[in-house]
Formats: sequence, C-alpha cells, structure tokens
Amino acid sequence: MKGQKMLKVVSILLIIASLAVIVVGGLGVKQNILDIKTQKEAEAADANASIDKLEAGIATLESNRAAYEQGKEDLEAGQAQYDAGMKQLEESQAQYDAGSAELAKNTAAYNEGKATYNSGLAQYNAGLAEYNKKKAEYEAGLAQYTAGKAQYDAGIALLNEKTASYQTAKAAVADGKDAYEKILAAGQAQYDAGLEQYNSNAAMLEQAKAAGLLAGDALAEKEALLAEAKKQLDEGKAKLIPYDTVMGLIKEYEDGKAQLDAAAAQLDAAKPVLDAAPAQLAAGKKQLDAASAQLTAGKAQLQEYEAGKAQLDAAAPQLADGKAQLEDAAKQLADGKAKLTEFEDGQAQIDAGIATLKETAGIAAKIDGGMDPVAAGREYLAEQTVITTKELTDRMIVYGAFLLAAVLGFIAAILGAGAAKMPSIGKIKGGILLGVLALVFALGSNVYGFMTAYQDYMLQAVAAGAILVFSILYVIAIFTYKNALVALMTAE
Repeated sequence: MKGQKMLKVVSILLIIASLAVIVVGGLGVKQNILDIKTQKEAEAADANASIDKLEAGIATLESNRAAYEQGKEDLEAGQAQYDAGMKQLEESQAQYDAGSAELAKNTAAYNEGKATYNSGLAQYNAGLAEYNKKKAEYEAGLAQYTAGKAQYDAGIALLNEKTASYQTAKAAVADGKDAYEKILAAGQAQYDAGLEQYNSNAAMLEQAKAAGLLAGDALAEKEALLAEAKKQLDEGKAKLIPYDTVMGLIKEYEDGKAQLDAAAAQLDAAKPVLDAAPAQLAAGKKQLDAASAQLTAGKAQLQEYEAGKAQLDAAAPQLADGKAQLEDAAKQLADGKAKLTEFEDGQAQIDAGIATLKETAGIAAKIDGGMDPVAAGREYLAEQTVITTKELTDRMIVYGAFLLAAVLGFIAAILGAGAAKMPSIGKIKGGILLGVLALVFALGSNVYGFMTAYQDYMLQAVAAGAILVFSILYVIAIFTYKNALVALMTAE
C-alpha cells in the first residue's frame, strides 16, 4: 500500500532521532544550564567577596580618618594640653575646698529650715484637702439646690395651670355629694336634650342637602352652626365628672401643693447656707495661697543650699577625672601613632580591593568613568546576573521545547510504526495528533533558539534541527499513509 513502507521507515528513524535528541537535550541541560549556573554563581561569590573587602577597607579608613588627624595634633600639642590641664586642676581644687568649708558652716541652718518646711508642707496639704472637701460639698449642694429649684418651679407652674379647675371643682362640691349629684344629673339631662336636638338638626341638614334645598354659603353656614353646637355639647359632657373623680382631682391638687410648700421650706433653709459658702471658701483659699507662698520661699532657700551641695558632689568626680585625663595625656601621643598606622593599613586595603575589582574589564570601565568602586561592582554584578538569567532561561525554553517534541515524536513514531504494520484508526489519529504537536514544539524551539543564538551550542542546535526535520517527514508520511487508506476504503 502507498505510504505504508515510508511511514514504517520514517517512524523508525523518528524513534532513533527522538532518543538521540533526548540524550543530547539532557546533556545540554546539565552542561549548558546547570553547570554554567554553578560557574556563574561561583564567579559572583568571588566578586562579592572582593566588594566586601573593599567596603571593609573604606569603613576602616573612614573610622580612622579623624583619629589620624587628631593623632598629628596630639603629637604637636600634647605637652601644652598637659600643662594647661594641670593649671586647671589646681584652680578647681582650690574652689572645691572653699565651697566645702562654706557648706559645712550652713548645714545646721539647712537642717532646721528643712524640718520647718516639712511641717508646714504637711499642714498645707491637710488644709488643701479640707478646702477641696468643702468645695466639693458646696458644689454638690449647689447642684442639688439648683435641681430642686428647677423641679419646684416646674411644679408651681403646673399647679398654677390647675388652680382655676381646682377652684371650680371645690365650689361645685362645697354643698356636699347629694347637692353635687343633683347638679350632675341636671347637667346630664341638659346634655342629653342638647344631643337629641343636635342629632335631629344633623338629620334635617342631611335631608336638605340630599334634596338640594341647601347649597353654597347657606349650607356652609348651617354646617358651621351644627359644628359649634357639637363643640358646646362636647365641652358640656367633659364637665360631667363623677363626684368621686372630682374629689380625687381635688386631693391630687392639694397633695401637690403641700409637697411644693414643703420643698419651698427646704429651699429657703438651704439657700442661706449656700450663699455663705463662697465667702468661706474664698477665705480658706486665701489662707492656703499665703501658706503656699511661704512654702515656696522656704523651698527656694533649701534648694539654694542643695544646689551648692550638688555642685560640690559633682565636682569631686570631675577632679578625679581631671587627674586621670592628665595621666592619659602622655599615652595619647603613643595612641596617635598607632591610629596613623591603622589609617594607612585601611588605605592599603582599599587599594587592594579596587585592584581586584578592576581585574574585571566591565567594572574597570565603570570606575574609570568616575563611578564609586563599590557601586560599580554592585551594578556590574546586577547586570551580569540579569544577562546570565536571561541566557539560561532562553536555553531552558529551547531545550524544554525540543525535548518535549522528542518525547511526543517518540510516542507518535511508535503509534505510526504500529499503524504501518497493522492499520488502525486509533493509532493513525493518535500518531497524527502527537506528530503535529511534536512538529509544533520542534518548530517553536528552532525559531526561539535562532532568535536567542542557540547556534552557540552546536550539538543542541543540531538536535533541535534534527527533531524538526524528522517531525516534518513523519507528519508527511503519516498523512500520505492516511490518505492512501482513505482512498482504498473509498474505492471498495
């Protein structure tokens, strides 16, 4: 059958090519990616070590620069400083001795004054506490009085509103319950008659409206008269209060008035006490202020003594420090020479670090262009890291693509060889799908590889090209075989 032998041969070749490409790709991943990554990391570590060495040298140099300059000054002015220090020490010792004598003379007076001050302070604090207590009591009493007065005024206002009703009710029950009940019955009868008359007039008005006898202003006038009559009836009904209810309202009014009268008496009794309190508090505050002024004056005298004593206490260690500084003056000359040597060692370390960095052409160019050596080294390393990462990533993409193409091609070739031996729709479809995928990945690896200079690694470039060529041949062969099968089956 047409294409059967070709598919078988190409499938075998693709199997062999796929295996070879997988081996070459694996070697490429190790040699051209992993090994190079390790090499570049080692180079970066060495370069970082050189930069660290340079930074350490700069730190040493800058830390010793002031000491270097100071050392030269110490060598020239050491003896003059020592003589001036000795003179200052003698003057300070004389001042200290005079101050100690003066302090000893005033110690007894200070102790007596301090005892008096402490006693006065205790009395002042006790008086202040009593004043604060009285003030708090006054403020609480004033707040209570103000609240009570407001409550009383509100009660009086409410009582005044009810006085007229109370007097009317009181007059109504003045002749006793029987007399009131008669008045109530007469009022109820009058209300019932009025209500009956109102209902009759309302019915007549509705009939007149329905018959069209009343309209416009005449109707409005009649409705107004009827509404006024209803209002008078409601007012009359509101006055028809049972005797017991009236007596309850009278008692409620009289009880409220009694409570207000009692509250007025309490307010009248509290007001004189509250009115006198501000003057009493002011007098107490005046006494406390006078005591505070006396305490402040006494404390100032005590502080004057304590300040003198503190100065003497501080002077003693200062004198000792002065003696120690004079003893150290001679040693400073020798220390200055040591600092000079330390500075020069730092300079040598910097020179060595810069020389190491300039062994790399890229860093040397940046330094020669005026860049700080440390910054130049860091920038160069960063640039190389980006370049290396890009190169290795590109290689991994290329290698990954043609390795995947080789795996897919290997599987497709097995299916193609099987279909060539024994025709099978499943094997042919699988072979076509995997073959096309292998071709796509092989083509992609070659295109991307050509764009990223994969020809620098010829063995892997050949492998990528080989898997592309055999994938193309395989796809051509399997499609030729498939078309021949279709033609055969159609002819039958």
